[in-house]
Amino acid sequence: MNIFEKLLTTTGIIGFLFLMPHLLAIFDFNGLQLFLETQIGNIANPSTLSLIGLSFILVAIIFGGGNTIGATFLGLIIGFILISTSLEVSFMTWLKLIMAKFSLTSNFHLNYIVGIASIFMGLMFSFTTKLSFKTLFVIIFAMPLLFIGGAQYMELFHFKGDFDISIDKGYSTLLSLIDEEYREMPTVVDYIEEVETDQTIDEDEKEAKMKELQDNITKLEEDKKLLENLKNENQIFKQLIEQQQAELENIGWCKSSKDTSSQTKSFSEAVQTQQPCVRDFAVSIVKDFPGSYSSINRGIPSKEGINQICALNLHLFSNWKYISDPTILRDDYYSKADRTIALGLAGDCDDFAVLTASCVEAIGGFARIMGGFCEGGGHAWCEVLVGTEEHFNTATESIRDFYQDPNKTITPAIDTNGLYWLSLDWRLGEFTCNDRDLIQLYISELK
Repeated sequence: MNIFEKLLTTTGIIGFLFLMPHLLAIFDFNGLQLFLETQIGNIANPSTLSLIGLSFILVAIIFGGGNTIGATFLGLIIGFILISTSLEVSFMTWLKLIMAKFSLTSNFHLNYIVGIASIFMGLMFSFTTKLSFKTLFVIIFAMPLLFIGGAQYMELFHFKGDFDISIDKGYSTLLSLIDEEYREMPTVVDYIEEVETDQTIDEDEKEAKMKELQDNITKLEEDKKLLENLKNENQIFKQLIEQQQAELENIGWCKSSKDTSSQTKSFSEAVQTQQPCVRDFAVSIVKDFPGSYSSINRGIPSKEGINQICALNLHLFSNWKYISDPTILRDDYYSKADRTIALGLAGDCDDFAVLTASCVEAIGGFARIMGGFCEGGGHAWCEVLVGTEEHFNTATESIRDFYQDPNKTITPAIDTNGLYWLSLDWRLGEFTCNDRDLIQLYISELK
């Protein structure tokens, strides 16, 4: 037996192992079945395990087998007939109804057990050349039927409970891994059918593909929800944004910065607080929310300060055009705040963080720029100092009032000193990416 045949035979054995929990349950040893259902849920129900197990066995029969194809053929025929009389299969209902009329095949539990045993014998005897076809016919085909007939005649093997394994139910369980909304979509239906009929992959791989499809759908739903929320927020502030755009377009912001010819290589150099055009730009955005930025403590935002932060983030995000850094650069390209303004609010996440930090400082706040890594790669974002936990809770109420959203997600970042910072990422209060390797890239001089 070559390595390929050994692998396929192993696949068949694994298939039989999937059937064992219910075979034991038939004989009233249901501990394993209950344990699996407790650990992995509905996927471990008898219908699903039978579908997976029989699929594994079918792969081993079609692509594997040994030297005697007749043994495999006989085992498959008698096994298929007996198992088909017991399982609920939509296109085989007629056979089950016919067999139920005959006492010989009316014990579905026994049919299931003997059918599986027949297939197992067919696979095992296929690796021997010492038995004639007649002998194999008697052992694999005739003996199972005689055994069932004798058991029925002597009224042996009376199993408890109804036999309710359904291949359709097993398929539905796998299908239930996909959200109902998408199950009728032609592309999803075609994909599921393609995976289900692909005999080059086993059931674990099929289940993994279904899970991957569901994960993609979940990500799509999250993206759709995020986009919808952003649209709703922007719609609420549409008039404000349009007014700000009209006013700012009449001013030639930071024109002199367009003459910059040198590359900026650090965040501290890129963040510009005292540049007049940056200060004027920030003030023009938040002027509809007048008041002192700070509360009693310098740098800790008051309610007016929180409103100014919200207006600032809303305007920058709503008007930002994302452009990646040049490909040929080995290091990040940091655009100074005044240059980003002059270019019409365009650049990557670094540039967005730099401009946000510059504007926060320009209206009286303390900012820092953080960097992190996640599945999508590196990311940088700005955070504004809010103060203590009490300050943060008060700020959260003000933010939700501003956005008219009592359930808006607002997640704090807490530094080693116990101070709370508010994310001014693409979406205020939420982090796009900060899974690992967090590093502080810039912080205002807290004097």
